[in-house]
Amino acid sequence: MISRVPRECRQHNQIPHRKPIDILFPSGDFPRVSTLIPRDIVKQNIRESRLLQPKRDVVREVPPFSTQTLQRNTRAVSLPSMRQSKTAEHKQGEEWGRFRVLYERNELPVRIVHGVPGEKAKALRWLVDSRSLKPEHIAALIPMFASGIPLVDQPYRFIAERGLNDLLDLDFHPAILIHCMPQLVRGCRAALYSFDIDKKKEVLSLITRITRRDLCGPALVPFYRQLLPPLRSTSHGGLRMDVRYAPGRPLDEMIELTLNELERTGGPNAFINIKYIIPTYTSVTDSI
Repeated sequence: MISRVPRECRQHNQIPHRKPIDILFPSGDFPRVSTLIPRDIVKQNIRESRLLQPKRDVVREVPPFSTQTLQRNTRAVSLPSMRQSKTAEHKQGEEWGRFRVLYERNELPVRIVHGVPGEKAKALRWLVDSRSLKPEHIAALIPMFASGIPLVDQPYRFIAERGLNDLLDLDFHPAILIHCMPQLVRGCRAALYSFDIDKKKEVLSLITRITRRDLCGPALVPFYRQLLPPLRSTSHGGLRMDVRYAPGRPLDEMIELTLNELERTGGPNAFINIKYIIPTYTSVTDSI
């Protein structure tokens, strides 16, 4: 009988296979893949970078001239400015600058006549007979000249003021002026915010002329909320000058006369609307 010779391969196969010892999990409890929490490398880097940054003191902004300025990590900031803009041209330069473009392109039918020594002073000459203008032409020219009312630089200031007054001298239906009332109010409101006293007086005279026309006084009442706030800040703001060097009537007196005219021509609802915007205003009937 032939004996079986042991071979290495057989002995190797007979050796039991053992699972390698894991250093992290020696007991063999491997976590499942579903239980592993995915790691966001970007968020982890951001978190670590924040932890490594040195701590900085947060500086708080506090109002000036207060006890909070004595506290640590504070910085005084100035209060918001309440100054008015010098002219509405700074706020709406493109809108009011449209009048310059119209004049430079010769789209306005007017020219300036410069006087010489010994002759008539500077005047505005119409290239067409203003009395022969049709209603649709007048309705188109009034908004054009109203867009130049806020301007304070010459010669545009003179052209806008003189041209609009010439149009108001014409005899036309009041419905045309009522139709152009929004453009007139916007131009007058912007001009009343100017620091130029003469400009304000000219606009007040213009408002008086508009409200004296037929049916225009009551039509101007809905626009009091846009037109009267500049007058409130000027005349009824509590600041009065003791000495006045400007010729003519004082500005506050002209404002009072304009408000009285608005009340007379505005109908029964004029006074209550003026009183709503300017609480210190007294009725013209009370002063009689």
